Amino acid sequence: MTWTYTGPASGDKDVVRFLIADTNTLDQQISDEEIEYSLTLYSDTSLAAAYVLRALAAKYSRLAYTRIGEEAADFRGVAASMRAQANELDPGGTTSGSMNILPSFGGRSITEKDILYTNDDFVQPRFRRDDLDV
Repeated sequence: MTWTYTGPASGDKDVVRFLIADTNTLDQQISDEEIEYSLTLYSDTSLAAAYVLRALAAKYSRLAYTRIGEEAADFRGVAASMRAQANELDPGGTTSGSMNILPSFGGRSITEKDILYTNDDFVQPRFRRDDLDV
């Protein structure tokens, strides 16, 4: 796995790396290949960065509290901070894995209703408003 950074002007990978603040060669957080993968899922660099941040937050959540001898490290704050930053880049939660499904309905216009009534594949209602007209 590789890690490179030359600045946000050099391409989408470096824009994502810049947005997630993974620009320090001595403290590499995520590989180029993982960023490239996120860009195949989300062509928008902000969404790709949010996706990467959520993946990093999951990584740090696994390390929540680590103790080795007298030394201890608490990564819960790091994970929470990464989730908050991801939410700023992706306020709609597009990359959070949740289902953002909006309701859909037909018949909003007369033309659309006429098209639906002539469509053999559309489930027709039991009655229509003009069926009761005498």
